[in-house]
Amino acid sequence: MEEARDLDLPDIPSRCPNGLPNEYPHQFCGKETAEKAVKAADKILAAIADHYRIAGEEEILVGLKGE
Repeated sequence: MEEARDLDLPDIPSRCPNGLPNEYPHQFCGKETAEKAVKAADKILAAIADHYRIAGEEEILVGLKGE
């Protein structure tokens, strides 16, 4: 769940720029926030891939990053 929150936090202001009083989306999300979001996405994708491998449904993973 923590990884999902790390993705959600920078996503909302980038889609709803009027939700940031006195700021622009590029001022809200800096390099550190972006790197944290990428790591969170990688961890979530790995968990999803593990789920499908265990279920024997590996064909769904074709084209997934790192596969």
